[in-house]
Amino acid sequence: MENERCNGYSNRETWAANLWIANDEGSCNYWNGAAEEIAEDAKDKDDAIYTLEKRLQEEHEEGMPELTNGIYSDLLAGALGRVNWMEIAEGLLEDFRRRAANRG
Repeated sequence: MENERCNGYSNRETWAANLWIANDEGSCNYWNGAAEEIAEDAKDKDDAIYTLEKRLQEEHEEGMPELTNGIYSDLLAGALGRVNWMEIAEGLLEDFRRRAANRG
């Protein structure tokens, strides 16, 4: 497959998921809080990334609307399956580290 990067993200699905996470105030606050909580509790950077990645994936998959079997169900599941949750987790944790460093 060709290079399918989208606006700095590995693919369009990852870019779109991150856009919705970052641009909805409630979602942004929730995931920034989750990143902070996980970063503080993790034993190291890799543990924090893995934990946040799994939480992002699980919560978004659990929140997927119920669709009957068919084309729309298959397309939605396929798109969610292409989201690079690790990439989003790394970005959220980097944002947290930047904010923490700026606070002093």
